[in-house]
Amino acid sequence: MNDLITIITLPVIIGLLLFFVPEKLRTIKGIVALIVSIITIWLTIVIYQSDQQTVNPDSITTGSGFVAAVLSFLQSAGRYIIFNNDSLSKLIMLFISLFAFLVLIYSIIYVKEGSVKNYYPYFLITLGCSYGAVLSDNLLLFLFFWGILGIGLYKLIYGHDEKSSAAAKKTLIMIGASDSIMIIGIAIIWKITG
Repeated sequence: MNDLITIITLPVIIGLLLFFVPEKLRTIKGIVALIVSIITIWLTIVIYQSDQQTVNPDSITTGSGFVAAVLSFLQSAGRYIIFNNDSLSKLIMLFISLFAFLVLIYSIIYVKEGSVKNYYPYFLITLGCSYGAVLSDNLLLFLFFWGILGIGLYKLIYGHDEKSSAAAKKTLIMIGASDSIMIIGIAIIWKITG
C-alpha cells in the first residue's frame, strides 16, 4: 500500500483496536502507541526523501478482497479523496512525528497515574488525523480530518474536576468557533471558484 495512505490509516486503525484493550494494561497500550509512533517516524522519513506524489483511491491496487471492496466504494468518491505531499507538508509531517514521539515518551510515565481514560487510542487517532489534514489535497477532506482532530483533542483533555471540565468545554467551543469560520471561508472559496 502507498506510504501516504499507510501513515494515515496505521495510527487510526491501531488506535481503534486499542479501545478493546482493558485500561489495566495502560503501559502495554503506551508501548504499542510508541511503536506505532516509531513506525510513523520511519514512514515520514521515507516520504520526506521521496518525490512529490499525489494519491487517490484509483491509484491504489491490492489483492485483498476486503480492501478491494473498500477501494471500490472509495473509487466512487475518488475525486474528493486525494492526498498530496509537497515540500511544506513533508516538513510539517516531520514535526508532527517528532512531537508525537516526544509526547508519547513523556506520557508513558505520566499517564500511569490514571489520568485520562483511553488516552493512547485517542492520541493515535489524533495523530493519524493530523497526517490526514496535512496531506489532504481537497478542502472537504481537510475539513473531515480537522473535525475528527478537534474531537480527539477534546477527548485528550482530562476532566477530573469542575474547573478542568470547564476548560475542556471552553477549548471545544473555541475549536468549534474557529472551525465554523473555516467552513465559511471554504464556502466563500467554493462560491468564487465553483
